Amino acid sequence: MASKKGLKLKLSSFIPFITFLMLFMVSIIGNSKFLTMNNINNLVRQSTFNGIISIGMTLVILSGGIDLSVGSVLACSGALSAILCQYNTVLAVVIPILFGLVIGLFNGFAVAKLKVPPIVATLVSMLAARGLAYIFLEGNSLGIPKNAEMFLFLGKGKLFDILPFPTLIMAILFILFIWILKFTCFGRNLYSIGGNEEAARMLGIQVDKGKILAYMTCGLLTSIAGILITARVGSALPYAGDGYEISSIATVVLGGTLITGGKGRMSGTFWASLTMAIIANMINMQSVTEPWIQKIIIGAILIVIIVIQSPIIRKRYSSIAKLFIRKHTVKG
Repeated sequence: MASKKGLKLKLSSFIPFITFLMLFMVSIIGNSKFLTMNNINNLVRQSTFNGIISIGMTLVILSGGIDLSVGSVLACSGALSAILCQYNTVLAVVIPILFGLVIGLFNGFAVAKLKVPPIVATLVSMLAARGLAYIFLEGNSLGIPKNAEMFLFLGKGKLFDILPFPTLIMAILFILFIWILKFTCFGRNLYSIGGNEEAARMLGIQVDKGKILAYMTCGLLTSIAGILITARVGSALPYAGDGYEISSIATVVLGGTLITGGKGRMSGTFWASLTMAIIANMINMQSVTEPWIQKIIIGAILIVIIVIQSPIIRKRYSSIAKLFIRKHTVKG
């Protein structure tokens, strides 16, 4: 019985990869231009920025939270980079990263210490960061100076003239956080916190610290994505990152992470980020330019996955409720 359960668990971990492979094959069959070098480059580029943000979102959702501020943090980080590029390239990287860490610290502190619901805490950050982006840029776009070659290389440079530098960064980050979740106390603790916070506290796990670190890491990675996308485009826009909060959440749950936390794999998020890029690519290749079409599809994906996950969610909350009742019955 245990072996069957283990086998089922192992097979379920391949679902994100199988989903990606199926869509990849459908795209090849459906469009002869899909495998062209130009389109593959576009596909990889489309997965990069959402992929980096989704790494941080995976950590937050695993801990039982959610972060709605990522799109706004991306925009504000990009705005800071564009402004500081006028003076110093190093500051154009360091200050936005510090900004992301501060926003993540605020979100984590509000959720862990003040017990503010994650949706409310990160909604406040989302509105504040978006407002700051408009203030910093005065509602207009701001270009990166041409003499800031090192900064522009972050977004436009290629390794050996083949691999885009942002994609290399995404790959390194995925490898790093796959290792972190599997082999470090921080990673193992996130699963415990998201699975059953009360039980995690009883085991001596520092729940508040784990949550704060998860949100800070998400803020850090979102700022990195903001820097890279600003360097890629060559300018900062106050409305940049709009919709990334939904795209990253959809990517994480599509990758097999339970929306209520405690279960998931970073490798699943990786394959899901490529799957989301294929979906966007397929829409673009059909000459559909309206962004709301893609949002409808992403929303539909979220609904389907949440419906699929609902029996697991009900079972999990049922077990938590039983534990809670047993604990308080013993005390009584």
